[in-house]
Amino acid sequence: MAHYLVNHIALHVDDFYITSSSNLCILDFKKQLTAEYKLMDHRLISQFTNMQYMKENNGGYRMGQKVVALEVLEKFGMGNCHSILTPLASGVCLSREDSPVSEADHDDVKNLLY
Repeated sequence: MAHYLVNHIALHVDDFYITSSSNLCILDFKKQLTAEYKLMDHRLISQFTNMQYMKENNGGYRMGQKVVALEVLEKFGMGNCHSILTPLASGVCLSREDSPVSEADHDDVKNLLY
Protein backbone atom coordinates (compact mmCIF):
# COMPACT_ATOMS: atom_id res chain seq x y z
CA MET A 1 0.00 0.00 0.00
CA ALA A 2 1.41 3.38 -1.01
CA HIS A 3 1.74 6.13 1.59
CA TYR A 4 1.10 9.65 0.44
CA LEU A 5 2.29 12.87 2.02
CA VAL A 6 -0.65 15.20 2.63
CA ASN A 7 -0.10 18.92 3.15
CA HIS A 8 -2.71 21.63 3.68
CA ILE A 9 -2.04 25.35 3.78
CA ALA A 10 -4.90 27.77 4.43
CA LEU A 11 -4.20 31.46 3.86
CA HIS A 12 -6.44 34.39 4.78
CA VAL A 13 -5.10 37.96 4.55
CA ASP A 14 -2.09 37.87 6.90
CA ASP A 15 -2.88 34.62 8.73
CA PHE A 16 -2.28 31.07 7.64
CA TYR A 17 -2.00 27.61 9.05
CA ILE A 18 -0.21 24.50 7.90
CA THR A 19 -1.18 20.91 8.44
CA SER A 20 0.65 17.89 7.16
CA SER A 21 0.90 14.17 7.64
CA SER A 22 4.61 14.80 8.25
CA ASN A 23 6.02 16.97 11.04
CA LEU A 24 9.31 17.16 9.10
CA CYS A 25 7.48 18.64 6.14
CA ILE A 26 5.96 21.35 8.36
CA LEU A 27 9.36 22.18 9.89
CA ASP A 28 11.00 22.36 6.46
CA PHE A 29 8.24 24.56 5.06
CA LYS A 30 8.40 26.92 8.06
CA LYS A 31 12.20 27.10 7.69
CA GLN A 32 11.80 28.13 4.04
CA LEU A 33 9.18 30.75 4.91
CA THR A 34 11.18 32.27 7.78
CA ALA A 35 14.15 32.66 5.43
CA GLU A 36 12.00 35.03 3.34
CA TYR A 37 9.45 36.51 5.74
CA LYS A 38 9.10 37.59 9.34
CA LEU A 39 6.69 35.09 10.91
CA MET A 40 5.12 34.53 14.30
CA ASP A 41 4.56 30.87 15.15
CA HIS A 42 1.66 30.36 17.54
CA ARG A 43 2.18 26.58 17.49
CA LEU A 44 -1.26 25.06 17.99
CA ILE A 45 -4.20 26.62 16.18
CA SER A 46 -7.16 27.77 18.25
CA GLN A 47 -9.05 30.11 15.88
CA PHE A 48 -8.90 30.89 12.16
CA THR A 49 -11.47 32.86 10.11
CA ASN A 50 -14.26 32.63 12.71
CA MET A 51 -13.70 28.90 13.19
CA GLN A 52 -12.53 27.56 16.54
CA TYR A 53 -10.28 24.50 16.70
CA MET A 54 -10.18 22.30 19.78
CA LYS A 55 -7.54 19.59 20.09
CA GLU A 56 -9.02 16.18 20.89
CA ASN A 57 -7.43 13.57 23.15
CA ASN A 58 -6.91 11.29 20.13
CA GLY A 59 -4.68 13.93 18.46
CA GLY A 60 -7.35 15.15 16.05
CA TYR A 61 -9.14 18.47 16.02
CA ARG A 62 -12.78 19.43 16.43
CA MET A 63 -13.97 22.55 14.61
CA GLY A 64 -16.87 24.78 15.57
CA GLN A 65 -18.37 28.24 15.32
CA LYS A 66 -19.63 28.71 18.87
CA VAL A 67 -18.59 32.38 19.00
CA VAL A 68 -20.41 33.17 15.74
CA ALA A 69 -23.52 31.26 16.87
CA LEU A 70 -23.58 33.13 20.19
CA GLU A 71 -23.24 36.49 18.38
CA VAL A 72 -26.22 35.64 16.15
CA LEU A 73 -28.27 34.60 19.21
CA GLU A 74 -27.39 37.88 20.97
CA LYS A 75 -28.31 39.88 17.87
CA PHE A 76 -31.79 38.36 17.91
CA GLY A 77 -32.19 38.75 21.68
CA MET A 78 -31.89 35.02 22.29
CA GLY A 79 -28.59 34.93 24.18
CA ASN A 80 -30.17 33.55 27.36
CA CYS A 81 -32.49 31.06 25.66
CA HIS A 82 -32.29 27.34 26.29
CA SER A 83 -32.12 24.95 23.35
CA ILE A 84 -34.80 22.37 22.63
CA LEU A 85 -34.88 19.44 20.24
CA THR A 86 -37.57 20.97 18.01
CA PRO A 87 -37.31 24.76 17.88
CA LEU A 88 -40.80 25.19 16.37
CA ALA A 89 -43.89 24.18 18.31
CA SER A 90 -46.11 21.63 16.59
CA GLY A 91 -49.20 23.05 14.91
CA VAL A 92 -47.72 26.50 14.23
CA CYS A 93 -48.91 27.92 10.91
CA LEU A 94 -46.54 30.34 9.20
CA SER A 95 -47.69 32.85 6.62
CA ARG A 96 -46.18 35.31 4.19
CA GLU A 97 -46.60 38.02 6.83
CA ASP A 98 -44.02 36.15 8.95
CA SER A 99 -41.41 36.56 6.18
CA PRO A 100 -38.68 39.23 6.24
CA VAL A 101 -39.77 42.47 4.58
CA SER A 102 -36.77 44.79 4.68
CA GLU A 103 -33.28 44.29 3.28
CA ALA A 104 -31.94 44.26 6.86
CA ASP A 105 -34.39 41.46 7.75
CA HIS A 106 -33.23 39.48 4.71
CA ASP A 107 -29.60 39.92 5.78
CA ASP A 108 -30.44 38.75 9.31
CA VAL A 109 -32.17 35.61 8.02
CA LYS A 110 -29.14 34.79 5.85
CA ASN A 111 -27.10 34.43 9.06
CA LEU A 112 -29.41 31.77 10.44
CA LEU A 113 -28.33 28.16 9.96
CA TYR A 114 -31.03 25.68 9.00
